[in-house]
Order: sequence, then C-alpha cells, then structure tokens
Amino acid sequence: KQWYQRRVAITAGGTTEDAMTEFFNKQMKDCGLSCAAGNPVIATQINFERNFAFLELRSVEETTNCLAFDGINFMGQTLKIRRPNDYKPLPSNNPRGPSLTHIPGIISTFVEETPHKLFIGSLPQHLNEDQVKELLTSFGQLKSFTLVKDSGTGESKGYAFCEYMDHKNTDQAIEGLNGMALGEKKLIVNRAGAGKNNNSNATGLPIPISGMDIVSSLNEATEVLCLMNMITLDDLLDDDEYRDIVDDVREECGKHGKVRNVVIPRPIDGQAVPGQG
Repeated sequence: KQWYQRRVAITAGGTTEDAMTEFFNKQMKDCGLSCAAGNPVIATQINFERNFAFLELRSVEETTNCLAFDGINFMGQTLKIRRPNDYKPLPSNNPRGPSLTHIPGIISTFVEETPHKLFIGSLPQHLNEDQVKELLTSFGQLKSFTLVKDSGTGESKGYAFCEYMDHKNTDQAIEGLNGMALGEKKLIVNRAGAGKNNNSNATGLPIPISGMDIVSSLNEATEVLCLMNMITLDDLLDDDEYRDIVDDVREECGKHGKVRNVVIPRPIDGQAVPGQG
C-alpha cells in the first residue's frame, strides 16, 4: 500500500528517465531533503506521448519532501509536481498532506487556498508566465504562482493566482495593480476568497446584492453560488470574451460538483440590468 504513497507525478517532456532520476537525486541531497545515505529516487517512468513522468522514492517522507521542488526549472522548463491521482492521503486539513519545505528561489505552481491567495484577472492573453511573474514580483517575492491555461491549446485564459512569501505584500500588490491598464484591458486584482465570507454586516444580516432577492435564512443551504467582483463591463460587451468567461466559470466550478447553469447578466442598451459584475 505504501507504494502509492511513494510516488509523485511530474509534467515534463524532452528528457530521459536517467537524466530526471539523476537530477532529483542531486537536488534532494543538495537541499538536505534526503533522509538517509544513498539515492532517494529509486525509479523513474516517463510517458513520452503525454509528457509526464512518475518518480518513485524509497520512503514516504522523502516523497513529501520531493513535492517542495514543484516549480523548479529543469532543462529550460518549469516542472509541475503533484501527488498521483490514485494517491490516498492520510486524514489531514491539507489536501497535499504534511506541510512542505520551501526552497529559496523556487516558485511553486500550486497556490494553496489561504486568505492570502491573490486572483489576477483580465490579463492580456499574449502575456506568458515569466512576464506575469515579473509584474507581480515588483511587489515582493512570490511563494507560488500559476497562470491558468486552456488544456487543449496551452494558451493563457487571461487570469492567474499567486501568493507572496511576505503576506504584507498582498495588499500592496492589490493597491498597485488593481485597475492598472495593460493594453486595452484593466487588471482585476483581489484576494481569491474576497466575497466568500464578506456578504454580511455587523448585525449579522445579509448585505443586499443588486439583482438578488434574499428569501432564505442564513442557516438555510441553497444550490446557488454568487461570484462577485470577477469581471468588467468591457468583458461583458465582447461576445467572445463573454463566452470564454462562461466556459471558465463552468469549468472551475465543475471541479467541485455538477454545474446546472451559469448566469452572467449582460448590459442591454436603454435598460438597467441588475447583478452585473
């Protein structure tokens, strides 16, 4: 059973099994993440058609340590390192398992769900990962970053997530970047969890949201989720942009359960349309 606990999956291509094994054995030793003498990586299997690999390590602890290299540069490419889909974690509040070691100089591609997770939206689609990271690092060192891409084309979807090493930089980045003009777009930058728990006031009563009639009590569960501060008027006016937003929302929400419908109100000339944005 421990065999499933001793593997990591890596998105990578253009290498060999021996080269990858040698690379990670050296990194584990150099960073002090090897738990005993000898090589921690005992096997590497690469699927060359799908550009991913499995690394098998000799211990569960060293497998967890290896996850700290998520985001490391190898042969000119940024590696994404995850647990395999068949991984069965021990009961924990952290979906990735035990707390991970941070290695200076490596920006993880996995942005954890914390109060300091930032959403960066309305990015011009021609910007690549390095360009977006350069923009963000002007406010501080990044702990983690991911630019969301279309799984079929590999092109940017125009939004990203990040977290800073120093959480003081979070508000500085929001203040400096939110509303900044980049080409024909204006950036939307806020905490990724903004609006999740902020729709109540000091009295404990719901804050009215335009276009939504609050008819249920605070303790009554519903099947409706309201996402706020996500899009701009320009996004709603452009047909292609609007379709992309609907598809993105459906895809992201679909990771947590079946989505029955996605409704995003759009402007109508001469009419006041509630619930926009």
